Amino acid sequence: HQASPVGVGAVDKAGAGDGTEAPLELLYVGRLVELKGLEPLIRDLGAWCQRRGRRVRLRLVGSGPLAERLRGLPAGPLLEVAAPGEVPFSALERRYAAADLVVLPTLADEWGLVVNEAMACGVPVLGSVHSQAVTELVEEGETGWRYDPERPGALAEAMDRVVAAGPRGLEAMGRAARRRVAGLTPGTMADRLLNAIEDVIAFHRRRP
Repeated sequence: HQASPVGVGAVDKAGAGDGTEAPLELLYVGRLVELKGLEPLIRDLGAWCQRRGRRVRLRLVGSGPLAERLRGLPAGPLLEVAAPGEVPFSALERRYAAADLVVLPTLADEWGLVVNEAMACGVPVLGSVHSQAVTELVEEGETGWRYDPERPGALAEAMDRVVAAGPRGLEAMGRAARRRVAGLTPGTMADRLLNAIEDVIAFHRRRP
């Protein structure tokens, strides 16, 4: 699939900003639905780019009812939003490898498998506290960052921490992320689910 820029301020890699820094590459993978918090993400990220004078390229991989609306959002001159649509699963690893950071701005998620996938590919995660995968797997400043998308200014604060880490810091965090999920095989996840179910059953049996 070819990526199609969206937002009024799309720029190329050699374009806006001070001309000395490549854009920070952010990746979102998932459904393009309201619950994922993509509109607030683009709005707040565009404002942060303007205040900090930093260029960011955000790629949205996925499909959903918000696709057309997201194409019409004003992104600002320093934020490029590209929407390649859905890509084959076999191509996802290349998308992850090209990203500096994977973002999950969800407003509600029981888990969030994209977190596992990103970390397994050695990419740190900037994720919402409304995802269980984020609260369980993302260690602040070690394998990524957490933020509350419903708190004003939270994304900007998190992005400041991302920039402060620098390229070498992001690489080190990516390695730590890969180690963090190395043992989370489908078998271990199934065992954990089974244990949780057994705990619930045992609890209800003990109740009078």
